[in-house]
Amino acid sequence: MSSSEAEPEAVVRELLAAFSAADFERMKAVLAPDLLAYVTNQAGGADEIRASKGERRLHNFAAHLMRVAGGAITEWRMVEAKPAESDAFWS
Repeated sequence: MSSSEAEPEAVVRELLAAFSAADFERMKAVLAPDLLAYVTNQAGGADEIRASKGERRLHNFAAHLMRVAGGAITEWRMVEAKPAESDAFWS
């Protein structure tokens, strides 16, 4: 999906299909190398995503807003429905 003519909807659909298949290489193919990814925090601000927690799992609900340019996702914002649960998980 590296074509700069790829429609934004097609790029996001490809990301979702790859995510659903747990195909990380396929996901990387539609993410810009300099992707900026943010998640809302409890204070209403945004934090850049750079996290892992071993075997712990977080189940949350969110809306996703993505910016697509040149056939790749260049910005990804996740607005959480339960930011307090995420804060507790990552603390």
